[in-house]
Amino acid sequence: MTMSFAPKYELRRAMKAKRASLSSEERRQAAKAVVAHIIGMGRRYHAPVALYHPVGNEFDTGPLVQHLRSQSHQLALPVVIENGASLAFRPWNKDDQLEVGAYDILVPPDKGLSVVPELLIIPLLAFDDTGARLGYGGGFYDRTLASLRAEHSICAIGLAYDFQHVDDLAVEPHDQPLDIVLTPSGICKF
Repeated sequence: MTMSFAPKYELRRAMKAKRASLSSEERRQAAKAVVAHIIGMGRRYHAPVALYHPVGNEFDTGPLVQHLRSQSHQLALPVVIENGASLAFRPWNKDDQLEVGAYDILVPPDKGLSVVPELLIIPLLAFDDTGARLGYGGGFYDRTLASLRAEHSICAIGLAYDFQHVDDLAVEPHDQPLDIVLTPSGICKF
């Protein structure tokens, strides 16, 4: 079943509900499968890897964080500095006590440091065969990707459950596509 032509707010609502219906075991298995795909990709990043700290029932990044740390990757988390602006990225060390930031999202403490990621792992509500991504509607990741891509090469990876794949998403001129989406069943490259 595809819900791709439903208005964005309906698709967002449907995908949030479907994600919320997953059991903790389904979430755990999905997160493990994604780590296996990352390992299979075999890429190492010398610049920071930015990812998100899951909010609510977003795809769990915990096992991925553990794997990336075991490989000595420098990690960073996004920070909303101001509405309508790109995200900033703060280094996230293992011992950092996260703080509540904008939109009740956990962020590393402000130590006056920022980083520029080479790999950006992004949450999503839906994606299609072109790499189009449906987010929450704030445009933060679109602005951030546009800004980063104007400066250097970056790989944008979305994490999703298989059911979040839809036939076609309506895209707008400002929408930034993903390079890869990892789902429990595989790797989608665009």
